[in-house]
Amino acid sequence: KKTAFGNDVRCVTLGSRKNMCINSDVNKLSSDIKISDKCLDLQKSSVNGSKTTATASTTSTSNQDQKVIIKKQKIKNLSKSDQILSTKPCKYKNKLLEEMFTEFTHGKISDIEELVKLGKNLNTCPYYGTRRSVALAQVVCMPYSILLHSDTRKSMGINLKNSVVIFDEAHNVIEAVNMIHSGDITLNLLYIASNCIKLYLNRFSLVLTGKNLMYMTLLNSVVTKLIHCIKVFEKKNIKVEATTTAAAASASSSSSSSSSSSSGVDNNINMEIFSCNDFIFKSKLDNVNLFKLRRHITETNLINKIGGYNESVLKKQRAAALSLLEAEADGSGIGIGIGIGSGSGNINSSCSKCISGAGTGADSSSNSNSGTNSENDSNDTNVYTHSLRALLKILTCLTNTDADGRVFMETVPITTTLPQEATTNGSTTTNIIGKKETHIKFILLNPSVYFKEIINESRSVLLVGGTLQPFNYMISSLFYNSKIFQSLNTTATAQATAATLGVGGRNSHATATATATTTGVGAIELFSCDHVVSKDNIIAITVNSGPNKNILEFTHKTRYNQIITDELYYTIFQA
Repeated sequence: KKTAFGNDVRCVTLGSRKNMCINSDVNKLSSDIKISDKCLDLQKSSVNGSKTTATASTTSTSNQDQKVIIKKQKIKNLSKSDQILSTKPCKYKNKLLEEMFTEFTHGKISDIEELVKLGKNLNTCPYYGTRRSVALAQVVCMPYSILLHSDTRKSMGINLKNSVVIFDEAHNVIEAVNMIHSGDITLNLLYIASNCIKLYLNRFSLVLTGKNLMYMTLLNSVVTKLIHCIKVFEKKNIKVEATTTAAAASASSSSSSSSSSSSGVDNNINMEIFSCNDFIFKSKLDNVNLFKLRRHITETNLINKIGGYNESVLKKQRAAALSLLEAEADGSGIGIGIGIGSGSGNINSSCSKCISGAGTGADSSSNSNSGTNSENDSNDTNVYTHSLRALLKILTCLTNTDADGRVFMETVPITTTLPQEATTNGSTTTNIIGKKETHIKFILLNPSVYFKEIINESRSVLLVGGTLQPFNYMISSLFYNSKIFQSLNTTATAQATAATLGVGGRNSHATATATATTTGVGAIELFSCDHVVSKDNIIAITVNSGPNKNILEFTHKTRYNQIITDELYYTIFQA
């Protein structure tokens, strides 16, 4: 920005909705998933509103127009509380203003804070404005979460062909790839997803084509098998806990000290680890082609269809229930039925629990013994779509090979974060006694499977950072499955790495460059240099306590301990 190229380069900075959204109703939510779901809901409301307006203007004399007029009259008669239930479109989503925003971004290099300020001044969305700017940009700055995920890159319009990709602070790349391509789903989310699919099938089973109905039935069967697998796991853990408790009780009679240690982790966390194939056979999904199922879900946008229908059902039920309460309050005695619409069919009790539970943050089924903290704000987001996306993520993870990762099934206590005043020993979490939740997790262990897409598509990849050592670990983790690594002589690479390590010290600044030549055979070049600060100007001093003689213990357990924070302040202030 401050160089001679600052005025000649078209640079765009991309960010997440959490950092760039200027809608106060959206950015106040607590997590990225909730913000994304709320943003997509507002866009759907905008599309539906435009369709309704177009229909009302083109059919002025038909019966359909009369129905629209009646519907508008009913909306006018609704109370303010009823109108709150309807989602208003986002006022900042405007294509003309977004194009104007694009022209401003190409004229000047701006960071995220400046782009957000520009969006507020133009009264348009900075998130979608920067996405429009990508097509004509020469340099695109983005977080790892966008660059390392193939589907996200495509949705942003980012093409890596013949591009130079630079990773700053590249020591975080391995962890970022593993986190982005790992999955987690709880039993509670599986219940919600199951109820959503059943409700959708009950409504549209007679109008779906044979292929769509087959995949919908298959998806319902997959969720049912996953729920059954978790139930079997929980029953097994109950038996193990009973045995452990009996053993601890018998041990306590002879030794009180050993009883406390023997009843430690097993009573709180129960875990089993599987390879992908072992878990697929255990959950009886070996006869399901997960690749075709995932492709169908993605191509038909099935997640948004099922989630959107369940959301509309919830809104109609809430509106009808509220109208019934108002009618009873008026004393008219006129009952209003809670209908879902013509042809929607009856809703079974489990789906009713799903709908009522999603509105209150409670469990979606009486069989579920837990709820998650991430689902408490369901009045502000679409919990249905969230559960279905978690399901799609775990199904995608199960398509990995056995060597690429592991599947975990674990039952852990539900934890909640306490305010800082409520803790005395610095701990920030506490267990809710008697409540546990079961997770199915996939942890990616081989990041090169997904990183090879970036290497093979781009012209050159630069890994830049001050803490890239050991280089051989970085190369083997990120370049193992790429064409470049396969064309290298392993012995020569190890020797080059060892020679490079001798140039700079532990704090040296290093760059690893992977370049594809015109013949298709790549090369990995390593460069290391001394730190920008001379060793003569660096001194390390160990301080174990402050002026008040309090131990400066900076651990995960004490990260919110106010006493240690104050002691650090006095130590720096009086230094």
